[in-house]
Amino acid sequence: MKTILSSLVHASIAAVLLVPSVHAFTAEQWLGLPASPTVITLQRAGIAKRAPNTSTTLTTANVSPLASGTGLRVRGTITPVVTGTYTLAISGSNNAVLWLSSSSSRFQKQRIAWHYEPTTSQQWTKFTSQQSTPVTLTAGTSYYIEAQAMSNSATGHLSLGWKTPGSSTITLIPGAVIAPLAADPNDFNNNSLPDDWETLTGLVNVTNFTYRSEFGDPDADGINNIDEYLLGSAPLTKEFRPNGLTRDTWTEIQGQSTAHLTAARSRFLYHANTTTHVPNIDETSPNKIEGKNYGARYRGFLIAPATGSYRLWIAGDDDAELWFADGSVLDPSSATSLPNRFGKQLLAHAHDTFSKSYRDFDLAPTQRSRSVQL
Repeated sequence: MKTILSSLVHASIAAVLLVPSVHAFTAEQWLGLPASPTVITLQRAGIAKRAPNTSTTLTTANVSPLASGTGLRVRGTITPVVTGTYTLAISGSNNAVLWLSSSSSRFQKQRIAWHYEPTTSQQWTKFTSQQSTPVTLTAGTSYYIEAQAMSNSATGHLSLGWKTPGSSTITLIPGAVIAPLAADPNDFNNNSLPDDWETLTGLVNVTNFTYRSEFGDPDADGINNIDEYLLGSAPLTKEFRPNGLTRDTWTEIQGQSTAHLTAARSRFLYHANTTTHVPNIDETSPNKIEGKNYGARYRGFLIAPATGSYRLWIAGDDDAELWFADGSVLDPSSATSLPNRFGKQLLAHAHDTFSKSYRDFDLAPTQRSRSVQL
């Protein structure tokens, strides 16, 4: 039985090193977006819906200021001049994310650095997640890079940096190694999805521009199109990602109770600052959310390994709730069981029980659910 669970990531050629002939990134801005501290607003209300208001070249890896309600996407390639181990970093306001590809292809980009709360300009060390894990880059090889930032104030900004081989300091990525976005013959509509994959999966037949974007989700399964491509799943067939849960995170939430999160309904019912797939409900590295004043919701399905009676526990700091749908709630219109999100019940909680110790499940009896039959 599948039951829904909810709870409040030095080559050279002929001795001539290949470097970009045009030293600039492609910078696109979406203006007039809802003032929001999350790049999801940029992705859903900007990139997925309409063309940018401006598209220019950027000769430096630093942008300031960005007006409130402005979403920025910076794309292009970097071509290092020295082979070795690099660490890439991002800083911005309010929310900023950095992707890097293993080649010049935009289709293989992976999120490598991010932060959910604002930093000052070129402040590289406020959050651990701002810096990528070390990556090996080859001299003369071009790598696709993309950054997004969403400004919720009149002083928004974005900076991209790196730590080069042998260095202990993060500096701005120099203009000499950057190049603008190049047209890809397999992405005629410039939606960052391979045209041949769109044809193969039938996505090409979807007429709604929003649904066909890389951040679209036409089958409403919580997996956007670019992730469907990378996972090898079908964008028009509802699926679920195995071995993990979907985590939504809202930042800058004041208070110590889950009620402070859910009461911010204009944000809680709209969308989170970030949504990602994590292996389990476990706020420890490498899945830990850094910072303070945030709320998180984990959602997914629990598949019981054997039929029987189960109890569930929850622990958290400052406040945590466990909601579960075991099918005991009936649809009032049809009297049928609701083993989905519409039939969830609050089974356990850690209200006013600050679990200072990791996995401290026995501070209060409310942390344990009643017996549920699965």
